[in-house]
Amino acid sequence: MKCDSPAEHRPLAEACVKAIEAHSLKSRVVVECFQLPAIKVLKEIDSDIKTVALFEPTFTNPSVLIDQRIINQAKDAGAAALALHYRLARESLVQKAKAVGMHVAVWTVDDPAWIERARAIGIDALITNNPAAMLSHR
Repeated sequence: MKCDSPAEHRPLAEACVKAIEAHSLKSRVVVECFQLPAIKVLKEIDSDIKTVALFEPTFTNPSVLIDQRIINQAKDAGAAALALHYRLARESLVQKAKAVGMHVAVWTVDDPAWIERARAIGIDALITNNPAAMLSHR
């Protein structure tokens, strides 16, 4: 979900839930969002929809540099997983997330060297612009 203002959270969450239900996709869809309050709204509407909290490093949000804050924010929103910008993918964060039962994906990774790094630190999934290149190196 992409939304810019809090006023968009509920209408967008409702539209997502409606589309997921209309097409019987609940078992196949994962909803991601940078706006964690929007994830929380979606989970209030339908707690069974899988959600992922997206995080990126920014100068305006230094709290994303603290592992436990990231995990707490994601859990508070009801997310079952983290999707981290590759610059945030630290072993300490991945291990702490795993310890509380969260899956971890990293985006956008286009360098095949990330495959070994992901295996080494326990990352569950890599999001890439070039799946064929990544697959040829796994």
